[in-house]
Amino acid sequence: MGLDTVLAGLDGYLNCTAPFLHSGVHQVLASRRFVLEVLETCELDDELRKRCQTLRSAGFRIALDDVVEITPQIEAFLPAVDIIKLEWPSIGAHAAGPMVRDLKRAGKIVVGEKIDDRQQLQMALDAGCDMIQGFYFSRPEIIEARRLVPDIAQVFGLLKLLVDDACDNRIIQALSGMPVLVAQLLRLANCSGTANPKRTTVCSLHHALAAIGTNQLFQWCSLLLYNHTDPAVACSDPLVALAIQRASVMLRLALFERPRESAYAQTAYLTGMLSLLHVIYGKEQYEFAQELPLDQSVRGALASRCGSLGELLSAAETFEAGPSSRPLAQASTRGRTIH
Repeated sequence: MGLDTVLAGLDGYLNCTAPFLHSGVHQVLASRRFVLEVLETCELDDELRKRCQTLRSAGFRIALDDVVEITPQIEAFLPAVDIIKLEWPSIGAHAAGPMVRDLKRAGKIVVGEKIDDRQQLQMALDAGCDMIQGFYFSRPEIIEARRLVPDIAQVFGLLKLLVDDACDNRIIQALSGMPVLVAQLLRLANCSGTANPKRTTVCSLHHALAAIGTNQLFQWCSLLLYNHTDPAVACSDPLVALAIQRASVMLRLALFERPRESAYAQTAYLTGMLSLLHVIYGKEQYEFAQELPLDQSVRGALASRCGSLGELLSAAETFEAGPSSRPLAQASTRGRTIH
């Protein structure tokens, strides 16, 4: 329905799990429009802290959600954060003021959240909160629109062109027959945060492709594979998160093995994204893989884990199984250890 329709010119605060933050999904978001909220369920380890610093360098702002006290873990994580959201009802009246002052001295924006009545609002304002959020102002609103999904065969064809590093004219020719994707692409290109310094309206496919780039288009098309018009078989968020994680692991492994072969790395990423798509369509993976309009190397990897792509897929699956299986993953990458 369009980012500007949803946000109406304001910032979007997006709840994020650790796998989401480590994935490549942020590449299809307009960084200047979004604050990425690190959920309270996330482990605030060094790896996540470094990832948040990277995302901040890309233009995103990072918030810590549902904070009730400044623990040593949160204090160590503060350099990677722009905004602290304090769960106001869970914080004692005597502790609130000093906590807000300490956070503001550290250069953080402080949000008092879950403000439900006038008394809580006044206490948060008196304590020095920069922003206030809660049911006192408004209940959540649901925005509905008809869900339009591009034809999956056309998406596969476009992905094939992107993997093969086809020229812009061939990509634009393929897009010309995909009106739903073109509409989404133009919306994406017109969002602030894309490479459109003059802020002129993007109204042509050539201009849109130049604004978002082929890498962002590739990520967008990969995610579109997990949309479906039938709600009964539509994927759940955890499934998409796992597919993204698997694809990202395969991308890193491919770049480690063949650092100069970007097309191979893109194919590895696509293989990982496709490896769970059969669940959406309620089919066995072998059967579904044979129907995909892709190269035999990808189909072989999905159907029987054969070839170099199959080895990378097996390694990614072993990685998901836990630390006890990691030696097998190392063996499948020809004896080299991947960190």
